Parts: sequence; C-alpha cells; structure tokens
Amino acid sequence: MLEYIKNHFPKLKDMMIFAGWILGILVFGGLLWYLTQDFRDHRMVRTINAVLIQNNDRRRVLSVLSDQLTSGRTFQHYERFSVVGSAGIAVVITMYDNAVPAVCAVFVNSDGTVQDFVPLDDHSAQIWGRLEKTKRDVYTIYIEENERHIRRGD
Repeated sequence: MLEYIKNHFPKLKDMMIFAGWILGILVFGGLLWYLTQDFRDHRMVRTINAVLIQNNDRRRVLSVLSDQLTSGRTFQHYERFSVVGSAGIAVVITMYDNAVPAVCAVFVNSDGTVQDFVPLDDHSAQIWGRLEKTKRDVYTIYIEENERHIRRGD
C-alpha cells in the first residue's frame, strides 16, 4: 500500500496543482466580472444612446435600474434601464431567429406595455426585419409579463 501511494503521489500532486490553476483562473474571472460591472453598464448606456442618436430618436437612456427589484428572479433574461423624461423603462434583450441573435432595445410604458422595439445594430435590424410577427408577439408578451411580475413584486 505504501508503495502504491509513493508511485501515485506525483500524479496526484500534479492534478491538484492543475486544479488550483483552473480554480484561480475562475476566481479571477469572476472577480473581474464583478468589479467591472459599473464600467460595462456605463458602456451599454453610451452604446444605446449612440444608436438612438443615429436613428434620430429623441429618447435617451439614463442608467441601469437597480437589481434589488429583480434579484433572485430566474425569469428575467434582460437588462432594464431608466429613460430620461419618462416614467417608462428601456429593456435590452437578445432575440433569436433560427439561432441567430439580434440585440434590441425595447421601450416599455409606465403601465408595463411594450411601446417600441429598436434594433441596436445593422445585423439586428436585418434580423428584426425578417422576424415573423408571431415571434415578435412572443417577445412582447414575454417582456410585458416579466414587467408585470416585477411591478407586483412577485
């Protein structure tokens, strides 16, 4: 038994060093993701506003809404933003058409109904143009139901 341990200890040691490296990389990546959240949010606001300016849209996104309203909610798969001069919000969501992603900003009124979809790049505009009405309706219902749940506090 002692001979078996002596023969396999170097392999076990190497495996543990490798596992430590992998764990260290994951911890570093998670820490980097957490610490750069404000920077990424700021870049997202600037990007959305740049697209709105390009489209001659008068609306502007101000900031990311707090995650306190949505913490622990598994049904929310999008980011929520406050809109300047409006009680409504903007939602950034990735829609899919035949596994091809399209990123859109969706403006939601203060009563929780979807007002407008704005594709955030040329590729998304192409996808949005060929997206079937039934799929658009599915995304509309999805966003409106999630907003209803958030506003009720479910």
